[in-house]
Formats: sequence, structure tokens, C-alpha cells
Amino acid sequence: VSCGEDEKQVESNNQQQTDTLANVPPDTVSVSEMERLMNEPGYIVLDVRTPEEYEAEYIGNTLNINFESGEFAENIQMLDKDKTYLIHCKTDTRSGLAKEIMDKMEFKTIVVKGGIEEWKSQNKPVVK
Repeated sequence: VSCGEDEKQVESNNQQQTDTLANVPPDTVSVSEMERLMNEPGYIVLDVRTPEEYEAEYIGNTLNINFESGEFAENIQMLDKDKTYLIHCKTDTRSGLAKEIMDKMEFKTIVVKGGIEEWKSQNKPVVK
């Protein structure tokens, strides 16, 4: 085997890794990116705030499952693992923890940076 063939094989392997990574969703997205993705097939916005927070105001067309219920892992078992979940809370704390649990259960997840507070700071609509 010549050096040239080794370099071509390494280059081919690197391209395969890049192609594989291109199909993996990012860990986080901005609220603007969430706004675009939430209208795409295969994406569901998951609000992990408490029911009281959700009832006070929420982003339209979202699913609310309370992370703090003590039954979060049980409650998400009903969700479709073929979908990608755009997870948000008030800021970022609960959504990051929810992502860890969901990832271990083999869900496809993305955290929305800044949560509903960032959404509102950009004057995007909420339901009250």
C-alpha cells in the first residue's frame, strides 16, 4: 500500500464521519431557529415548565410535560421517538436536565437557548 492510498482512505473515513455528523441535530438552537423548526414536520416543541407557569403564558402549539412532577421519565414514555423535541423551560436549567433524561431514553432532543424568556425578549407571541 502506498502513502497515497492511505491518505485517500483517511480522507474517505473523515468524509463519512462528517456526513454522519451532518444528520445529528445540534444540542441547542436559538429561539429564531426554534420558530422555523416548529413548523417543520417531525419537530415538536416541549415545554417542561410547571402547569401553573404554562397556564400563565405559553408558546402556541406546544406540549407541556412538567419536569418537576417527579414522574417526568414516566410521562414522556408515551412520546414518539421518531420526532425531534425542541425542549424549553423558563430559561435553560430544566430543559437541559430534561434533555439528559430524554437522551438516555433515546429520544432526539434539542434545547432552546434562553427558553420562553428569550422568546418573549424577541417580541415573539405567547398565549395568555
